[in-house]
Amino acid sequence: MYVNPGGGMRKAEYRLTVSWFPSFAPRRAMVYTIVKEPWDSFRVRSIPFEAIAMACYRVVLIPVDENWTPASPDDVPPQPPQPNERLLETEDFFSAVREAIQFNQQTWSERKGRWAVVCEVGCPGKTWPGLRICTPLRYKIASIWWPPGWEPNSPLDMPLCICRTHGTLQEDQLSYEQALATIQALNQQAMDRASTMWYVMLAVENEPVSRTISYDPAGLQTTVEIRRLHVAQPAGGGHGDCSHCPARSLDCSMVAPA
Repeated sequence: MYVNPGGGMRKAEYRLTVSWFPSFAPRRAMVYTIVKEPWDSFRVRSIPFEAIAMACYRVVLIPVDENWTPASPDDVPPQPPQPNERLLETEDFFSAVREAIQFNQQTWSERKGRWAVVCEVGCPGKTWPGLRICTPLRYKIASIWWPPGWEPNSPLDMPLCICRTHGTLQEDQLSYEQALATIQALNQQAMDRASTMWYVMLAVENEPVSRTISYDPAGLQTTVEIRRLHVAQPAGGGHGDCSHCPARSLDCSMVAPA
């Protein structure tokens, strides 16, 4: 932990988890946490895997009204009823999201009036006790230092060694299509101008992990909200060329496909 040199209270905290499973120690991982401070800088701290409980994601099925029109295949009704069926349970977040989207893209008759929702098991949510609703996803754009020795083949490539962001995290939450167009444009400029920065897409889960509101005697309100973020690999992108990386003999963290 580190201290805000200005002495102020933290306004918001975002946690980005990147797990690293080296081949020589397959049951050990390192989790990097990116903490956003009020002045919009980022620091990275590593926590031993044994101290972190891996999140468990469950795809549940709920009955929905035939007249409800979802905004996206991972959308959730405004007042979702209690889930009555389980479709999948996994530690891989994007596997759960893909499973839910594939189910929801079926016809009404094929779904039998049901809708798939991704939630985290054992985490209190605002809607369901013991289940925190993770969908629908929104996306943010963050910049990272261009990894030494790495060369992208396309603007949608994501390096495998993402472990820290640099500069500000875009506050606007975007749809997948908007985020895809944004990083494609930014990274194309980075490739054309030999930039030192690269841009990545972060998937933001729906309900926060926790939210605390406090008030002080001066009448000021402080809100601390923790949300889980995931680095997403855009469709159509790869991991670029790491053949000139100075650490190419070591295993890398894996970026999950969106």
